[in-house]
Amino acid sequence: LFTKDVTILNFWSTTCGPCVEEMPALAAFAGALPDNVQLLTVCLDGSGNAEDAQRILTEAGYEGLTLVSGDGDFLSLCAAIQYTPTTVFLDSAGVLSEHVIVGGQADLAEAYTAVVNQVLAAGGKDAISLEKD
Repeated sequence: LFTKDVTILNFWSTTCGPCVEEMPALAAFAGALPDNVQLLTVCLDGSGNAEDAQRILTEAGYEGLTLVSGDGDFLSLCAAIQYTPTTVFLDSAGVLSEHVIVGGQADLAEAYTAVVNQVLAAGGKDAISLEKD
């Protein structure tokens, strides 16, 4: 799971209006990421609402991986999420960054890229840009 320099986990729920509203921007951001950064979504109520979750993801154009359940540390992390959407950032060793984004963002790509670049800098890696040359 942590084969990239940065892994972004976006926790959301099918019943969370802001989560569903930001999903197209999240899908576009995920599609624009370079190979060394990945974004995964975690649907906190997905195991009981798989059809709703799939519909939301499909309508948004999200083509990445979505997790719906787990155990161990991942289960503990899911249980600690109090608000959705919540986005956390992990380095290549799977260490959780101190930077967490809670709630929808006016400019999702800008906010997420800033945190990704902080995680990359902490690991001695080059910053990313979503700008097309």
